[in-house]
Amino acid sequence: MVEVVGKPDVRRALQTVLGRILPPGWRATLQPAGAQDSGIDAILDIVSPTGDRSRACVEFRTRAEPADVYRQLPWLQQRGAALLVAPRISPRTRKILAD
Repeated sequence: MVEVVGKPDVRRALQTVLGRILPPGWRATLQPAGAQDSGIDAILDIVSPTGDRSRACVEFRTRAEPADVYRQLPWLQQRGAALLVAPRISPRTRKILAD
């Protein structure tokens, strides 16, 4: 378990979880977002053992309140593959993200 206090802790928690859940041979790299990626905290690059690659924009949050996530949905949808990372995501917030 990783104690989460601020955004750097959320980032470390994501890296820890990815290290635990990815199968052997898979790699995950978190890069800081560039200047052209305004509003994004990082880019997650996942590479399979065969070299297939997936990328996602990452937004780190210390809290993911339903109202805030609802307001941010259009922004997240414009990013294509996007990942919202927070210490806890309530069932209501999950439903908003899934719909």
